[in-house]
Amino acid sequence: MTGSVVLVAAGPEDARAIAALHVTSWRSAYQGLVPDAFLAGPVEEDRRMLWESRLSVPDDWQLILKAEDDRGTMVGFTCVLRDADPAWGPLLDNLHVIPELKGRGIGVLLLQASRAWSSVVSPGQPMHLWVI
Repeated sequence: MTGSVVLVAAGPEDARAIAALHVTSWRSAYQGLVPDAFLAGPVEEDRRMLWESRLSVPDDWQLILKAEDDRGTMVGFTCVLRDADPAWGPLLDNLHVIPELKGRGIGVLLLQASRAWSSVVSPGQPMHLWVI
């Protein structure tokens, strides 16, 4: 799969698709960890608002890439926030892949691109993430 996946910068037109994949990923991974009532509905509006906001104004403080297959379908995405924490360095805030496509190297490509960007915009700083 990784040979036919390309990474491209996400734009405002991708907000709804990214939000939908984010919701799908959370529902798959966080069931039982995040309140079921939130995952059943409010998460959709919450993620839509987040991604519309983040993608509304391109800025060099964040990297948002989408992974597309050879048909141009988004199969994953990543978001890194450059100045999230002065002590910890850039924050890998999101890395999501369509649940059915996990294990095919898409996440590795997204992680490698995230780290490469972080090393350029914050040389010598580690990149960190928080997980549940």
